[in-house]
Amino acid sequence: VGVGQPLLIESPTYWGAMLAAAQAGVVLVPIPSGPHGPDPDDVERAFAQTGARAFYAQPTFANPTGAQWPVATGEAVLETVRRHGAFLIEDDWAHDLGIDGD
Repeated sequence: VGVGQPLLIESPTYWGAMLAAAQAGVVLVPIPSGPHGPDPDDVERAFAQTGARAFYAQPTFANPTGAQWPVATGEAVLETVRRHGAFLIEDDWAHDLGIDGD
């Protein structure tokens, strides 16, 4: 993603990522994201409309919401990213904080 180019990004998302993108001159394209992540159809539309080459996401313990994407959402988003020949930038900052088990 170069200066003046679009970057898809979950909204809300980590303010530090938004600041870094702004400092690099990247144009952020927010994708609404809720407790179960973004709607894969919204991601598809955003890629098609903007020609973006990357999507920044936090599928596990999103900051600031703490949301976790269901497996099906992650698979659908990844397939969309691949179909558009783009990159998925997964910010997995809290990977080691997950608790496995009942």
